[in-house]
Amino acid sequence: MLCFHGWASLPEMFSPFPSVSRGYFGQPDLVTASKKVVTHSFGLHWADLSECEELVILSGFLRLGVGFMEEMKMKLLKKYLQEDPVELLGDFYSEAGYNGEAPWLTGHINVDLLLADLDQMQKGLDVKKLLQIPKITLWFAKKDKIVLKDRGAELQSALPHAEVIWVEGSHMATLEKWKEKQTSLGLSEEQ
Repeated sequence: MLCFHGWASLPEMFSPFPSVSRGYFGQPDLVTASKKVVTHSFGLHWADLSECEELVILSGFLRLGVGFMEEMKMKLLKKYLQEDPVELLGDFYSEAGYNGEAPWLTGHINVDLLLADLDQMQKGLDVKKLLQIPKITLWFAKKDKIVLKDRGAELQSALPHAEVIWVEGSHMATLEKWKEKQTSLGLSEEQ
């Protein structure tokens, strides 16, 4: 199993499960393929799915920032990110439901990569690569303020063979509930 974190996140959010870093706050890890892949949010867009046979998508989406109002919000988000990345990311974590400390915000922040990935969110993901994966489970949060229900519904409709699980809570709730389920099943980081 290999886990891929979302936008402006860290691999430690998947701890104790094996994950790779995109490089927002340090060096990126070499991305390798795995038969079982778990993604959170934007992690779906940068995960190596070339050997994937089982995919778990937590708070996933095909695209964000589409349509006039959403495009305007995305422009403001990018402007704010360039002006004050620490404040913007703090606000983002709050909206996402992340309640912990964010000590990584005191070091290097790769604003260029964060901006490039926001552009990628707007371009979207080609669903064809997902249709090749035999087993997919989608997890969505009922009170997600980051990936709104219409974006989740778009992904769900594009993957009619996927199992869907809804949980209470915010954007981060899917990750927390998935980790709880793995632990309760006695699954370790090696499985």
